[in-house]
Amino acid sequence: MSNELITSSICENSNPEPLEIFVKRIIAKWDPKGGEQIFFNVSEDAKVPVDICVHNYPNYEETLPVNCILSEKLMIKKTRQEIICTSKARLKIWFKILLVVQFDDEKFETLMLPDDIGSKACYVPTGLFESPILFGKNESLAETTIPGTSERAYLWTLDVPFTDPNWVGELPREIFDNPTLQSEIIIKCSDIIFDVQGDCACGEIPGTLVHVSVISDIIDKVGIHEDICINGTLLDKCEL
Repeated sequence: MSNELITSSICENSNPEPLEIFVKRIIAKWDPKGGEQIFFNVSEDAKVPVDICVHNYPNYEETLPVNCILSEKLMIKKTRQEIICTSKARLKIWFKILLVVQFDDEKFETLMLPDDIGSKACYVPTGLFESPILFGKNESLAETTIPGTSERAYLWTLDVPFTDPNWVGELPREIFDNPTLQSEIIIKCSDIIFDVQGDCACGEIPGTLVHVSVISDIIDKVGIHEDICINGTLLDKCEL
């Protein structure tokens, strides 16, 4: 058997022709270091975890408290990016939080936030999300519904001025006249941080207090649509 390497290419017999490709050219991107805390409460002008009172597991005449959170997942349901005049980008992320809760005696339960608030858990204080949580002048967190649906979710909103030092690249003023100008949110990774505390109660239902917060690495890319002409070959082109 020959040991010669196969050097042929699928493009060897192709005949290049002019092709027009539709792309989005990235002009600038917002890329802060250290991540953004997108699930939070506010105390004394600082972000703190959200307190969730998880209902204890029913066990005959007693209840079993939370022992640990075994697994967690951030579920991104929708993102939206808006260019506000020529001054800032408005970032919006709708999300849910899935927790796998372990109780004493190795009992388990899944907890979907915010869906299970009211049936399996409550906020501490109970009216926490009756109005949006505001942090500074340009950031908020609210419990809402996903646009066009009745599905509950959290909505994190942040206005990022184009003067923010975390922007890489420059946006010339004339670029804002381009009707294809768009920004796109990319979430690279997320970390759900939790801490099991002591006793709490949702009305008359005994529970266990759990601190929950979420930190995500977020990039916002701003670009325009452009056509690029190259010489290339359509490999799946039909030849009649």
